[in-house]
Amino acid sequence: MHISLTTAKGLNSLLPVLLRTYTPDEISGLLGRFKHWRIVHNGLCRALSVAPAEVAAQVRLLFSPDGGLMWDAAPLLALLSAEDMRSLLGDPDAVRLWLRRQSRRPAAERPPGLPTDLSSPRDRCRLLLNIPQLCWVLSESVRWKWDAYQRHAEQLPMALTRYVAPAEVARQSVLRCLLQVELGTLEEDLRTELRMGRSTAASTAHSVRDAMQQMYSDPQTIFSYMRSLPDSWRLRHLLAT
Repeated sequence: MHISLTTAKGLNSLLPVLLRTYTPDEISGLLGRFKHWRIVHNGLCRALSVAPAEVAAQVRLLFSPDGGLMWDAAPLLALLSAEDMRSLLGDPDAVRLWLRRQSRRPAAERPPGLPTDLSSPRDRCRLLLNIPQLCWVLSESVRWKWDAYQRHAEQLPMALTRYVAPAEVARQSVLRCLLQVELGTLEEDLRTELRMGRSTAASTAHSVRDAMQQMYSDPQTIFSYMRSLPDSWRLRHLLAT
């Protein structure tokens, strides 16, 4: 999916689904779930959670050029099996052959950062985690696999429609829960834990309800709240990529 989203066809087909009913902030939030770096980070975290201890001990967080944090994922990519590589690349041998041909070209004509093979974990990182370059390599070396990714991109609008509707239902369900169940619980807690009078507890609980209703009903309120949180570890960009 992270490859298919890099095609203009895939992205352009997603936007009409979103633009019918969603605000710019909501569209940004929803598309964030489908951006390739979010999916890559998620995959690396999952791999780390099941990696052998000796492999996990080699994985490091590094500072990226923009001051944020990024994974050195080479130890994890060393665990990819031959079947994993076929799933990602379609025909790894064809990719290797194409890379070797590129390595014989003059240095000025070779794309920067292109590995000469896929034999080492570092070579795998340089290709598999460089999404634009991976897209280009597949389109040149394993065209049938690239075409399959493009067909997947054409199916994304239907998949996103199925995803958006449950998300909206879930949000409304949370809002109803806040307005019905949580309001009564909060009022009781204010009276018993903080010793508030009945009328003061009721008015305070209603004020909280109104604030929470605004947060869940107005996406801009949520985004403003997220932007106001401290980010001393410089991780916020991972939520938006």
